[in-house]
Amino acid sequence: MAFNYYIASSCNSSTNLYVKSEENLIVGKIYDLIIEGGGNGCYSIDPGVETPLALTATIFNGPWNNCPECLGDITPTPTASNTPTQTPTNTTTQTQTPTQTQTPTNTASPTPTNTNTPSVTPTDTPQGAKKYLVQDCSSGFVGQFGIYDTLQTGKIYKLDVINDGVSCYTIISTTTATVTTFADVISGPWNNCITCLNS
Repeated sequence: MAFNYYIASSCNSSTNLYVKSEENLIVGKIYDLIIEGGGNGCYSIDPGVETPLALTATIFNGPWNNCPECLGDITPTPTASNTPTQTPTNTTTQTQTPTQTQTPTNTASPTPTNTNTPSVTPTDTPQGAKKYLVQDCSSGFVGQFGIYDTLQTGKIYKLDVINDGVSCYTIISTTTATVTTFADVISGPWNNCITCLNS
């Protein structure tokens, strides 16, 4: 049977994995998946592309509409009971505070708007960071990077990831996701990971 390819984003961390499944997963839904070589966990499903680095995923349970529903299904009952008890206590305290703090919240809204204006100007003047979905040739890690160069989708580049070192990455696609990791292009493009890794 043919495989379907997806990007599985963990509900518990910022981990994104390329996965393949013989089952038809619904994009935008949350599943409790058993990922090849590991245990089960809750993941949101996004469309992916066919890649030999994809791990096999099997549905353990699901689908759900959001991560808390999935996580609630696999959390032991005592933990689930304690969580609602603590949440209302905090919510009650916070509900009173926002009533008094709504004016600063509204005041804070214009500040980010003004902050965004200077951000746009430098972005347009030199050249703004483009957001790419990438996959590490060595580890298979999938993540989003901000890169100040125009890269070709499907090609491999050697990137210097700030605070993480140098590695070769496949450019999967552009993304609209918020990026917190930035990288500089060292060399490329190549047609395959082996050429890049040996360069």
